[in-house]
Amino acid sequence: MDSFRPVTQAIRLPTQRARLAHPAPGHMIAPKTNRLLSLVFAGAVLPLLGLYVLLIKVAMPNATGGMEPTVATICYIAFTVITAALIIVCLNFSRQLARQAKGEYQTP
Repeated sequence: MDSFRPVTQAIRLPTQRARLAHPAPGHMIAPKTNRLLSLVFAGAVLPLLGLYVLLIKVAMPNATGGMEPTVATICYIAFTVITAALIIVCLNFSRQLARQAKGEYQTP
């Protein structure tokens, strides 16, 4: 019976210091998290560019076969538009999160 502890000793209530680590009222995400996510979204552009280069390489006609030049051109245009749109979205999210981490709020 020496190792018995009442339940009230096992439960620790949050202290005032722990409450200060949470974001301020009205903020959805802490500024540190916003900065991290901003870097993640900016870093997501590099794999998108790598995937774009791979898709263009696959769609390129060559001497031993591959796609017809007309179909390849359509693929180039489609891949370029889709990749550009995804890069723009990633960079806009990154900029917005960086602004939010600094405490600047701009409505779209």
